[in-house]
Amino acid sequence: MSQKKDDKDLVKEMAVLLKSGAAMLNYLCPNCNVPLFKLKTGEVICPKCKRRFVIVSGEEEEFKVKGNLVIKEVERAAIEQLHRFSRQLSSATAPHDAIEVSNVLLSLLEIVRLARKIRAEDLEAAKGKG
Repeated sequence: MSQKKDDKDLVKEMAVLLKSGAAMLNYLCPNCNVPLFKLKTGEVICPKCKRRFVIVSGEEEEFKVKGNLVIKEVERAAIEQLHRFSRQLSSATAPHDAIEVSNVLLSLLEIVRLARKIRAEDLEAAKGKG
């Protein structure tokens, strides 16, 4: 694909974003140096590389955002493992195998519960400041 066609497609994509109510920000994508857009949902995206970004105002806020992303990733991984181990529980024939898998499932459920609790508490704390 030629550079002119790529540029033309990018301009069209940016126009579509603006027409849909997105706001062009004064920040550039660190990957491709294109202006970032804030969607109506609050998400910040690059129209060229399609990556999502979180804009923070300082180190403390950056630390909180990174922590929240890690907690979400832990929750996601635990849920994936819940699916995997629930299938193992269904096919377990020996009682000791079922007990072992059940213990893993309980631990994973606790991880998901704690991750959701932490994120809910962070959300409530953020509402209290706002």
